[in-house]
Amino acid sequence: MLVALLAASGSAGALAQTNAPAPQPADETKTDQSGEAREKTAIVVPLFRHVEPNPPSFEAQTVRRVRFLTDVSFPPFSYANANGSLTGLSVAVADAICNDLRIRCEFIVKPYAELEPALANGEGDAILSGVRMTEASFETLDFTRPYFRSLGRFAVQRENAIERPDRKALAGKRIGVRKGSAHEAFLNAHFTRSNILQYDQDAQMREALRTGAVDALFGDAVQLMFWIHSETSKGCCRIADGAFHDRTYLNAPLSIAVKRGNRKLRDVLDHGLDRLQTSGQFTRIYRTFFPESVW
Repeated sequence: MLVALLAASGSAGALAQTNAPAPQPADETKTDQSGEAREKTAIVVPLFRHVEPNPPSFEAQTVRRVRFLTDVSFPPFSYANANGSLTGLSVAVADAICNDLRIRCEFIVKPYAELEPALANGEGDAILSGVRMTEASFETLDFTRPYFRSLGRFAVQRENAIERPDRKALAGKRIGVRKGSAHEAFLNAHFTRSNILQYDQDAQMREALRTGAVDALFGDAVQLMFWIHSETSKGCCRIADGAFHDRTYLNAPLSIAVKRGNRKLRDVLDHGLDRLQTSGQFTRIYRTFFPESVW
């Protein structure tokens, strides 16, 4: 059954609980291994979007309603929290656009595989849940400019002395990576002097780092971050300094998708995203859902 949630109400309605792990909002303090609270290092969120200095001329109020299609299996971007309410960074971004531009918005929840057909059939106006930009998707969809990118990061044990894991520092070291992933392809291309160990499952490679079977892991910054901050990691590890970006292998962008040719809605959403960045609202939203910077 579809669940429509009105953004104007300021809160999301009840949803069926998802089995996907839901991240906890970032706290104002974090606690070290001894349990003593210490001041949290400020989370740095770069000005990610290119903000158009001369945006196209239009009236945002020509769009009076937007029906956002999303799923609840995409944490921390769109998921059901412990109370069964729809939340996540992408949901909060869309809600903030609606409040800022005074647009009436609804969130319609469907399984991910049904989102594009629902948009094509007119059941919604835009898709939030991370549709990939491919040659096939460009035939039926238009996209806003990206508002988020998750970069490649290395994770190491807390006691590991490596500060910046570049090719020199990791020469001869054992690096764990998910088999067949874009991150493996990146390592094979750029870290040729390292011993790259492939794993079929994320849990296997994470346990390898926790137990010292590898010297470092390389993977998606968001996934590594939430594992490190979860009980599963048992406080073993940390994200090493330095993010990696490469247009060939990494950095799939996160954008809002609309039906191809719906330039009016796309431009309104881009305008709203620009306003969130320049006002600092996107940074505040990011800090609600992420325990540290992915960059």
